Amino acid sequence: MTEVLEVGICGTSPVMSAIEASLGQHPRVRLRRLGNSLSDSAPEIKMLSPHAVLFTMKACEEPPITLLLREQPEIALIGVDEGNDTITVFSLSTHRVTTVEELARLILKQP
Repeated sequence: MTEVLEVGICGTSPVMSAIEASLGQHPRVRLRRLGNSLSDSAPEIKMLSPHAVLFTMKACEEPPITLLLREQPEIALIGVDEGNDTITVFSLSTHRVTTVEELARLILKQP
């Protein structure tokens, strides 16, 4: 069975509405409209634990991103910068590193 991806959307701008309309047509995506900002939506995001959350970058605040990623590292937070048509994917990964060699492999992205 194909997994359905739960995606939250924060914000009400025309760009976010267009993204919502387009993603809503994808058979593997289930959308959930959240609050106007990432900060406003944090409690609901914690409760729902979606696969990803899209939000407008201009409304972005660093502390909510950091807090949400620490509490729910499996969620991809995707910031949409409407000014230059780019996205930034914020994610968190933790690694147990006990030697300098392990640190070097991590930095170099080697197994």
